[in-house]
Amino acid sequence: MTEQAQPPFLLSADHMAQQLDVPRTRLLEAVQRELVPLPVEILGRPYWRSEDVLAWARSLGATTPQDAADLLWTGWQEKTLAELNSVPGAEEFT
Repeated sequence: MTEQAQPPFLLSADHMAQQLDVPRTRLLEAVQRELVPLPVEILGRPYWRSEDVLAWARSLGATTPQDAADLLWTGWQEKTLAELNSVPGAEEFT
């Protein structure tokens, strides 16, 4: 009988970026924009509880944290593009 690998209880920034399949800088952008769960700080370093990350992904209807991040990032880009296109006077320059 084989044991399934258990995810770590706490995810470091590197592990979280790996879970989301994004570079660490993109993870920091997502945290700034509150697109992903906010980390807790332990000894000056950010950590995410793996249970919270999985619950966050499920709350968005995604099966993995990577899928959840993709959904949110795409949604944020579409929202930003819509806001840029709805700026008064923007049609004058198109």
